[in-house]
Amino acid sequence: MIFEKKKEIPQDERAALRAEQMDGVPERDKYEEANPFEGKDGVEISYNLRADEVKKCLLLLQKEQIFKRNYIYTAVLAVIFILYLITVIQNPTYTMGMFMLALSAGVIVLIWMMAWRYRSSQAKAVSSVTEDFNMTVYDTGILVHQENGDFRALFSEPKFRVRELDDAFLLDLNRQRVYVLPKRCMDEGQIAALRQYFSGNMV
Repeated sequence: MIFEKKKEIPQDERAALRAEQMDGVPERDKYEEANPFEGKDGVEISYNLRADEVKKCLLLLQKEQIFKRNYIYTAVLAVIFILYLITVIQNPTYTMGMFMLALSAGVIVLIWMMAWRYRSSQAKAVSSVTEDFNMTVYDTGILVHQENGDFRALFSEPKFRVRELDDAFLLDLNRQRVYVLPKRCMDEGQIAALRQYFSGNMV
């Protein structure tokens, strides 16, 4: 986990979620000087996000990216808890044992609380935005429209992964940016086009 001082995120960039507990600003757009989509036709998507959609998608990513680590930490702490519990039962006056019991249990709760809190805070932030987000999807990448400069990413980039869920497309750009495109904001033609464009990056 990376912990940094919170940075104020412009409203139009809140569509880009962070999959883990990371507040760092992603690297500068490497395509800002040359437009790789010039002359291409794309599918323009205007969408908004609901809290439940964001929580669902971030939970999916956390299960893949941090839950395995959390399970390991939890197992180790659970063993420590049980060992000290046995000792305290045998010797109720063992003060250090009581302290270690409370500490190990508290850390277990904290580990899982942080993951839940992150999902909740991200969901609250993006769902509070009243204006629609805008993205254009091309056959070679995406163009995210932002007030402070468009963000571009190509499907050929390493670890650009897309998941199609029942109600959304989930775009994971190397764990630095995550975009949720709700299908309720698209028509059938747009959904079919995006499915075709994303086919090479589907996981």
